[in-house]
Amino acid sequence: MLLSVSASHWSMFESGQRSLPLHATQTLAALLTHVQQKTAKPSPKNVEAEQTLLKRLLHENAYQQRLAERKLAALDKKLDSQRRLQQVAQYLENQNRQDKKLTPPHHKQLIAKAQKPKPDDGTTRFALELKLELLALEEKLLRSKLEPGSNKE
Repeated sequence: MLLSVSASHWSMFESGQRSLPLHATQTLAALLTHVQQKTAKPSPKNVEAEQTLLKRLLHENAYQQRLAERKLAALDKKLDSQRRLQQVAQYLENQNRQDKKLTPPHHKQLIAKAQKPKPDDGTTRFALELKLELLALEEKLLRSKLEPGSNKE
């Protein structure tokens, strides 16, 4: 319709059985040139929108990194506390064995709490460390995309 040729004529052109009339060839060339120019150069509005998106993603990435670091610090604190509790419980058990006295109830409670198995087998810490590494790589990628003259593939 745009080239002012029939559908059958166009079909024959596509299959190589017929050529287009001169006016249709010129119109098609102009259309293709126009479309290729538009796709080759991103509009300033798109570049601006991309930069805004990249900045927002960088901001979110920084937030996620701080959150993962806080979780990792809290986990380390909890694990350290558990380790110290186990050391105290071990000391109390040894002390009670040496003195051969009856273990006071509060000692028994502390020892039981220290011996209580923890559900975390170290995978939580590993997962947080892995997440931090991924976020750092993502940040590097986002920063490289933000730099002027970077490849936008």
